[in-house]
Amino acid sequence: MDLFSVLKTLHVLSATAWVGGGLLGTALGMMAARSRSDEQLLDTIAQLKWCAQRIFVPPSLATLAFGLGMTWLGDHWLDLWVLIGLCGIAAVIVLGATVLGPRIERILALRAAGRSADAVRLARQVLLAASFDGTILVLVVIDMVLKPTLDDWPILAGLGAIALVAVLVLVPRALAAPSPHALEEHRP
Repeated sequence: MDLFSVLKTLHVLSATAWVGGGLLGTALGMMAARSRSDEQLLDTIAQLKWCAQRIFVPPSLATLAFGLGMTWLGDHWLDLWVLIGLCGIAAVIVLGATVLGPRIERILALRAAGRSADAVRLARQVLLAASFDGTILVLVVIDMVLKPTLDDWPILAGLGAIALVAVLVLVPRALAAPSPHALEEHRP
């Protein structure tokens, strides 16, 4: 077995943990949101924070590292499917660092301050952002499996159409500013 095969195996295993964990987290969040129990929703958000630190982030970094190793060994830097995958990963990282992570911290702070109604409103927005995140991850997996080139325009058009619908449907609601009260620091 060569180094490329080892990296590919580790890349697929870590991607499976990352994407599977992320989709499970999104499903649990949506189930909690539909339960009509604000406490269950906020408990789920707290659990997702724990999972992010232990289940989502480490495999995501491993997936990226192993993928970059394979790209380097195979000299695939200019392959369209690699560039699409890297753009998708960048979008997920930016979304996690600038929206999901900070807003989850804010939700937990609001809950601790006794402002559960504000926390619930913000939690519902976070779940929409997480759904967009999951959509992008699935599109990256499809891209990595199919490895489209410019000649595969139907595949590229399909991936683009799904991404566009996700952007138009999920992103505006997910990134909408929560009520000003939800973003204010709690002052006793």
